[in-house]
Amino acid sequence: MTVAKLLALSSIPGLGPRRMADLLAAFGSIGALFEARAEIVRLAARLPAEAATEFQPSALERRLRDAEAELRRLGDEGGWAVGLDDPDYPALLRTIPDPPPVLFGVGRRQALTERAVAVVGTRRATPYGAAAAKIVAGDLASAGLVVVSGLARGIDAIAHQAALDEGGSTVAVLGSGLGRVYPWENRGLARAIRDGGAGAVVSEHVWETDPRPGNFPARNRVISGVSLAVVVVESDEKGGALITADCALEQGREVLAVPGPITSRFSRGPHALVYDGAKMVRSGQDVLEILGIPARAPTGARSGAKEPAGPMAREALIVLTALDVLPTSLDELIERTGLAPEAVAAVTSILEVDGLVRRMPGPVFVRLNS
Repeated sequence: MTVAKLLALSSIPGLGPRRMADLLAAFGSIGALFEARAEIVRLAARLPAEAATEFQPSALERRLRDAEAELRRLGDEGGWAVGLDDPDYPALLRTIPDPPPVLFGVGRRQALTERAVAVVGTRRATPYGAAAAKIVAGDLASAGLVVVSGLARGIDAIAHQAALDEGGSTVAVLGSGLGRVYPWENRGLARAIRDGGAGAVVSEHVWETDPRPGNFPARNRVISGVSLAVVVVESDEKGGALITADCALEQGREVLAVPGPITSRFSRGPHALVYDGAKMVRSGQDVLEILGIPARAPTGARSGAKEPAGPMAREALIVLTALDVLPTSLDELIERTGLAPEAVAAVTSILEVDGLVRRMPGPVFVRLNS
């Protein structure tokens, strides 16, 4: 009933998340707010006089019935809802200036209360950006953190999938209702997150809300709001990823950026953030170090020797030296090292087996355990 009342009140035009948060703080509880005199609530919310009719008992009862029907629909779809005054509401999200009064979700609800980092970026990811997002998100998921993003094309979807590929947890925050997953081509990814038992898909909008343009900038504050930090991987000088970074700064979160080639337009956003004081990261391990979170001991291929050995040890050291800060393509490695193409191909395969190099699509290579 508490969530239904929150939903009923938040459906009143002009009563946005910030005003709802202020009203709850002023009245102490949703019950007291719901029972207060219409004129008192209107004045407290700083709404025009004609809005008083929205707070009359008959109008509120009608909205309450609609809210209860919405919650029944959500339950029939296997979903859940958590209200701002609920003990299970994400603690970090509650601290932002304009938290959603009600958050709807499908999947594992507890994912919203665990340590999380957002990984966001352009919808037009380059091969380099795709590789970088996989590295950062995969490392974070392997370390036990929840990877948060917006289910958009490009970097967002890549980050979600990387977390799933590592057997980790991810949360997708929509700018539409849960019944209107957008973009349409990511509906399969949303199902994998929802049904895999590790992650959740969430929204502040009711089930059938269409993906309206104005919803997405507001969605970004939720992405940063549930996260300890926001990592930006590729962005032009303007875009949703930088809006998320701005939200993170307003909320007191860490803003981190993955550097990119200076020749790429999609490096402009991360480089501008670094210029303005954001910390540069090259992997999820860097993120963990900045946040002061101990890294898990590596297992499997990642626990390989620190230095190459064997008949091609000299060539392997040359290749490792050429792999410094940024992921590097096979052609770039050949040019940097001066080695024959077949030697570079052989060495990178050996280093990958030894857990010293990771091969990404492209092919692009990244040094590990450096």
